[in-house]
Amino acid sequence: MEIKDAAQFLESCTSHSQPVILQGSDTKAFLGRKVDPNNSPAEILSINEHSGIIHYEPTELVIQVRSGSKLADVTAVLEENGQMFAFEPANFNGQSTIGGMVAAGLSGSRRPYAGSVRDFVLGAEMLSATGELINFGGQVMKNVAGYDVSRLLVGSLGCLGLITNVSFKVLPKPEQEMTLRLEMSRADALLKMRELVNSPLVSATAHFDGQLMIRLSGKVKSVNDFSKRLGGELIATESSCWDAIDGQSIFPSEQKLWKVSTAPMSPLFLDEAYLIDWGGAQRWLLESERDIWAEVDKYSSATLMRDSAGGEYVHDGEEVFQPLSTLQKNLHISLKTKFDPAGILNAGRMYSWL
Repeated sequence: MEIKDAAQFLESCTSHSQPVILQGSDTKAFLGRKVDPNNSPAEILSINEHSGIIHYEPTELVIQVRSGSKLADVTAVLEENGQMFAFEPANFNGQSTIGGMVAAGLSGSRRPYAGSVRDFVLGAEMLSATGELINFGGQVMKNVAGYDVSRLLVGSLGCLGLITNVSFKVLPKPEQEMTLRLEMSRADALLKMRELVNSPLVSATAHFDGQLMIRLSGKVKSVNDFSKRLGGELIATESSCWDAIDGQSIFPSEQKLWKVSTAPMSPLFLDEAYLIDWGGAQRWLLESERDIWAEVDKYSSATLMRDSAGGEYVHDGEEVFQPLSTLQKNLHISLKTKFDPAGILNAGRMYSWL
């Protein structure tokens, strides 16, 4: 669908209070709640055909892409120029789109060492629910000023509008990467992760099944020298290790999957975690009975990433994301009302009340 047609469609839906489901390739259907169209059948709007690179200048480390572009295609172009999305987004089923990547806001294993999706968004264009085409931000970081809505779109799950294109800062790929595996207890692994967190050569760490995995990235000589000091076993197919974590394929699909973010040295769910990464700050739990919300402390947050059905939306009425304070809730409602006054876009996908 052309942008002008999408704009007219949204304007008409708003005037008739017609619920709309915004989606790309729907590869992240596991994330968020089932859309609640208020007992009315919802229309599905996708602009997957709105694809392609608008502008890319490798020397400036900036790329502007249409939202329907396949992540795999854009990544391939970046790799041809020795560059990458430093936040390491997962390509679910090989069909993820740029718009879906931004709307979901999921960052990969490199996130604590390089930054999140939000950190690399320079600007965005969006269709509001009233059909208005709005530009936020700019092509370079210095042009981004004031209330940066482009970065608010990251993780918004289509609740604010239809993302049409996004500008990103990209980074050069490291000369060499390797992953080492060391046999280690959970407690010792946590201490090792914290010891390594400020090393410029460490780009990912994770502890799983009694093994600490450490990825090194940088100049060839530096990586080789540091790996000798660390010791451990070299993993031959190191990329698949991090792909499995970021794409969540490493976790059994028949159980609920929770992601808890906390202080790196916190004891919260440390022993119960199926896997810990992000320098110890992220714990992945497989749970079906425990009340995770009740056990999360005020310094932490939890997200129900996947239900026991193994990939579908979670049950109607069940919240997925960390409960918000009254102030945070009011800010969400204010933004939603500004861009989607009739409340038709992905209603209830993020929170039951949004």
